[in-house]
Amino acid sequence: APGKPSICAVGGDFVNLSWDKPENDGGSRIKGYWVEKREIGLEIWQRVNQYLHSATQFNITNLIEGRSYEFRIFAENDIGCSLASTNSQQVVAKDPDEPQPPEIVSPLKTIAAVEEKDGKFECVITGTPKPNVTWYKGARELFNSGKHEISQIGTSYFLTVKSVFGEDEDTYTCRASNTGGAKSSKAELKIKQPPRLNIPPRFRDSAFFDKGENAVMKIPFTGNPKPRITWKKEGEIVESGAHFTVKTEDRHALLTITDCSKDDSGPFTITAENELGTDFALINVQVSDRPDPPRWPQTSQIGTDSMVLEWQVPSWDGGSSITNYIVEKQELPMTSWCRVGHTRFTLMPVTGLIPGNEYRFRVFAENVYGRSDASDESSLCQTKGVLTKKTARTQYKIDPDTGKKIRGQKCEVRDYDQFVFDIYAKYIPQPVEIKTKDSVYDHYDILEEIG
Repeated sequence: APGKPSICAVGGDFVNLSWDKPENDGGSRIKGYWVEKREIGLEIWQRVNQYLHSATQFNITNLIEGRSYEFRIFAENDIGCSLASTNSQQVVAKDPDEPQPPEIVSPLKTIAAVEEKDGKFECVITGTPKPNVTWYKGARELFNSGKHEISQIGTSYFLTVKSVFGEDEDTYTCRASNTGGAKSSKAELKIKQPPRLNIPPRFRDSAFFDKGENAVMKIPFTGNPKPRITWKKEGEIVESGAHFTVKTEDRHALLTITDCSKDDSGPFTITAENELGTDFALINVQVSDRPDPPRWPQTSQIGTDSMVLEWQVPSWDGGSSITNYIVEKQELPMTSWCRVGHTRFTLMPVTGLIPGNEYRFRVFAENVYGRSDASDESSLCQTKGVLTKKTARTQYKIDPDTGKKIRGQKCEVRDYDQFVFDIYAKYIPQPVEIKTKDSVYDHYDILEEIG
């Protein structure tokens, strides 16, 4: 068999081969050679020359540019064809002088830099001819300056952003171009920052929620690397479950309290932590609910059938103004309570009591969410009893003639007409004179008209 074909030249649509003669011609002169080709990825070999070729060099044409090929040779004498030679190395039909578009061997990678430190991008690019590399921040082209340093070592290209701060955080692009084409690679510069919680104004003093609603606290935060968020209530870590839902998004921390009640009121703490530091905030949650009971009811100004009951406002109004107080009494020795009345004030006169009886009182407070539990009972109090005065017996004079008590004084009446009045004039309507020609304004001053 002939020797292994070697590649002498490559073009856009041709390959030039050469090979050695067989070491043994089989006892007969070599008449010529047959050349075959095969496209990589296919199994079929195709004969290239139509007639025997006598030389040990051959130019194969009509190849498809950009595809890979391999070749083999057969020798023929009067007896027949030899075995095939060893396959040639694979070769791509391509003009060696044709420009090769840039190829990004190692693309840009997103980097994170600490504030006031340098951030450095690296991109490895090949291409023929040597590509022209430009750098961009967003859509603005960058040049060597005190802020940006552009450098190159071999096929590695570098951009150094010096002393980074907030405005340097952006998307950076490395673009390589030559006569064969252009390629680009993008990456982001992120600035490492300690975590910071940005508490919305509605949560800074107290966060108010209505009883029964789903209370959602959404807290924005910043920090790079992304901070780890922790919620706590009364020192215990709050985790997702039936009542709480904890979620951390890219820029927000969320805590949802399902069907919140008064028991959920109190301080919640949120902590954001990363490798550069920690930030902490306290959110005081107030859930509007029924008020606490009124405090310290006591009586004063006790009379025979009345007294005044006073009390103090509840320690917590339930997040809504107190709209009403309801007073109840217990009349001993009975054990039941009955309503006395209601008021918007913190005192109330209680009347209709039984003289000399003992009483206890209690008070309820109301707001828009409902009625509080009963206050503590007032101390036992007793109305004053009725004092019965002894009336002195009337002393009557004795008639000396008859010896009997004189129980009345005799009065001599001389004119009985003084006890008589004119019934007609007092009770029977009298005729009146209606003046139709005069105006009422002629006789009266009208100070106010109603209706």
